[in-house]
Amino acid sequence: ALYHIYPNPVRDLLFVDIKNTMGSEQTVQMRLTNLLGNKVFEQTIKVPQGENKVEIRLPEMSPGTYFIELNDGLNVVRKSVVVQ
Repeated sequence: ALYHIYPNPVRDLLFVDIKNTMGSEQTVQMRLTNLLGNKVFEQTIKVPQGENKVEIRLPEMSPGTYFIELNDGLNVVRKSVVVQ
């Protein structure tokens, strides 16, 4: 799958665009951790073939830098996200 994570920096709503090119439904695990590696959010979703948009609500997150990790079983993408 191909991923686009935005906006960055984020306030309370993070979007993840997922393009599933596998030809069948994929399971994607999304995890958000702080700089110490502590998990602050985790969700597993089923992603149908094609373009998909996922919203992650972050209304109670403390400002700072976090890491989002997306794992579809074949690829792992890890990016930093700044919460304002």
